[in-house]
Amino acid sequence: MDARVGGAAALPLFAAAPGLSARVPWLPLGVFPTPVERWSRLGAAIGCPELWVKRDDRTGGAGHGGNKVRKLEFLLARARAEGKGRVFVYGATGSNWVVAALSYARELGLARDVMLFASPTHAHAERNLAVTRALADTLVLRGSVAAVPWDVGRALWRGAATVLPMGGTDAVSTLGYLNAALELAGQVRRGECPEPEYVFVPLGTCGTAAGLAAGFHLAGLATRVIAVRITGGLVANAARTWLLAARALTEAARGGAAVPGPLAQTRLTVVGDQLGAGYALATPAGEEATRLAAETEGAALDPSYTAKTVAALIAAVRQGGLGGRRVLYWLTLNSAPLPGEPPAPGAAVSAR
Repeated sequence: MDARVGGAAALPLFAAAPGLSARVPWLPLGVFPTPVERWSRLGAAIGCPELWVKRDDRTGGAGHGGNKVRKLEFLLARARAEGKGRVFVYGATGSNWVVAALSYARELGLARDVMLFASPTHAHAERNLAVTRALADTLVLRGSVAAVPWDVGRALWRGAATVLPMGGTDAVSTLGYLNAALELAGQVRRGECPEPEYVFVPLGTCGTAAGLAAGFHLAGLATRVIAVRITGGLVANAARTWLLAARALTEAARGGAAVPGPLAQTRLTVVGDQLGAGYALATPAGEEATRLAAETEGAALDPSYTAKTVAALIAAVRQGGLGGRRVLYWLTLNSAPLPGEPPAPGAAVSAR
């Protein structure tokens, strides 16, 4: 059932934790459940016949899909509950997260302040930056990520806007991907796909991987999460992912969910060998993955997140570990036309 029609009762999370909806604000923004498909052509090309994909590129209700929508259903509900009428969003130039947050904040009538820090650029990032300019009410451009504590601290001190966390990740928004894992478990029960042995997902601010690990545990699936680092280990690491997963399970338990003990160490593996020279910088393996996905499935990947994740999947198959296994790739990249394209007159921009 589409949660936008059925409301909170349609979410597997709130069915598993019936007291949670009274504790945690939530808004129906996306279109769920997202479909699960078999990627037989890419699977044949790389030697993985049981290759499936979870199409979270199609989460979009306001014209923007991708993995951030599930988090924003909790984050923007909290922003509305605070009643400030505006949000402060920050991230790298060309950030998918920033575009998604601005798109849905605009749909809800919230004013939008943005801070971007410089990062490597490519065509996808430039497209996102143009849309960010169109959707922001105010935009500050910074030369380095080092400016984040100052700008975030100032926004918190002023108190005029709800500050959304980096990448949309905190303990509560992680519930969005705990719910996603329960959603997939329902699709497995209905015979829409087999139970995956491994799920590959990017690891940035860690909320997606953490929520999936927690949700598979809660659902009783044996599925293991392979989290592929797309940025440095200071942000993307196993310790932070485990902590977020544990906090999400604690929230679910407080809402009445029957959590079956602690997470097993085998539930999550962090892969760091696809990062290359750094965040948003393309790699040869990622470029090969992009070409193969386009040629076999007509799917687009981006250099920052999805190309490196698929590259890790391909490498694991070629190394002989996954060829005969049931593998699912969680597609986190938006595939809908971006709101605000072509850029309309938008933000008042200041660079400092």
